[in-house]
Amino acid sequence: LSIQVEDYNDYAPVFRESRYSKKIPESFELNEEILTVIADDKDIGINKEISYFIVAGNDEGIFAINETSGIVTVAKRLDRETTTAHTLIVTAKDHGNPSLSSNATVAVVVTDTNDENPFLIIMQ
Repeated sequence: LSIQVEDYNDYAPVFRESRYSKKIPESFELNEEILTVIADDKDIGINKEISYFIVAGNDEGIFAINETSGIVTVAKRLDRETTTAHTLIVTAKDHGNPSLSSNATVAVVVTDTNDENPFLIIMQ
């Protein structure tokens, strides 16, 4: 006689922080890591495995997230003169059936870099 006990997906992933924030210069390189979001799930097996997604605040595709690691990176050039701050909503979703999820906020403040060419005004 063999009895196999399977885990019921009864725990949603929980972010270690509800709000992540970081200041970065507008000269930040493409694909450079801004920060890492981390969520934990008390289930076991596949119910414990988590994928990460940016679900709001990234309409222009400026940021990317690694679905497995939760590393948030710059996907497009930043321009502080256009936008000084970005607020992203990130979801951690487990692989259970049905899957459970939770959200965290990622605030990115873009600081100025001297990227404008100087010009001379001649007064007569």
